[in-house]
Amino acid sequence: MKQAIGVLHIGAHYGQESSYYYQNGLKVIWVEALPDIFKKLQSNISCYENLIAFCALVGDKNLIDNDFSYQIMMVLHLLYIELVKNQI
Repeated sequence: MKQAIGVLHIGAHYGQESSYYYQNGLKVIWVEALPDIFKKLQSNISCYENLIAFCALVGDKNLIDNDFSYQIMMVLHLLYIELVKNQI
């Protein structure tokens, strides 16, 4: 971790590692699939800089469900836009 400049944290849950990442100067993209947990994640990381969270499901297939309709390419595209916009 000492040589890393950033983290892509898939399965972020509540962001329990956020203070560790922040203290080590790491920029983090969090990905959490469950909307209720994502809301708590957003709340937990809101006091830190350089932490961005997405409510998305990442997998090897396109999934269509009542709660999820994310394609991996769309998620990667959104991540790229945030990276460029925030120079992370």
